[in-house]
Amino acid sequence: MKKALALLVAIVLCAGGAVAQERYPQKPLHIVVPFAPGGSTDIIARLLGERLSGALGQPVVIENRPGAAGNIGAEIVARSAPDGYTLLMATTGVMSINNALYQNMSFDSSTNFDYIVFVASITNVLIVAADSPLHNVAELIAAAKRSPGKLSFASSGAGSSTHMSAELFKIMAGVDLLHVRDVIARLNREINAILAAPEMRQRLADQGAEAVGGTPEAFAEHAKRERYKWSRVIRDANIAVN
Repeated sequence: MKKALALLVAIVLCAGGAVAQERYPQKPLHIVVPFAPGGSTDIIARLLGERLSGALGQPVVIENRPGAAGNIGAEIVARSAPDGYTLLMATTGVMSINNALYQNMSFDSSTNFDYIVFVASITNVLIVAADSPLHNVAELIAAAKRSPGKLSFASSGAGSSTHMSAELFKIMAGVDLLHVRDVIARLNREINAILAAPEMRQRLADQGAEAVGGTPEAFAEHAKRERYKWSRVIRDANIAVN
């Protein structure tokens, strides 16, 4: 089962940078990528920069300035000289999401940038595990409605385009899904695999421990029950530690 949502990657520059110049460019250009190297935005920027350098006859330097869901790199460009030499490889998040998501933004994406070109559309895909009993979107929605808040989805981080895409899906489908970051999902998967190994289970048993594993949601429910149990014991026994 998969479902796609297209997002944009675009080139913008600090507002006022479109002023006519006698000969442009006369020095290297810088494209600021507001994310870490290796991601789709970075790869597209490097593909574009290589060819733009040949077309303009000047070096095009790619600068990765990650952080705050793209806001750090975007702010650098917003504060740069409006001369057309510092460009931003922008995304849906930077241009359309962050101003609504973050408080005390130092720039306004609707007024602080001049739009140059819509470079590419990137597809986010909704997928489930290969062994999932859910085989299409309709089955996923039905399962989510049967158990509100029990199904979880992973994203690349709070406020990211993948997170926002899932939130849009929740609104459109009328379901309640639990958001977990990709790092949680990855660690959970890897640790569960380790705990399932017979050698690891035996090593734990040798220490008087029993391997458990399971989902983040199951662990959260377990912790909730434990908090209730032990807080009641402490309260009923009138125990206090100074």
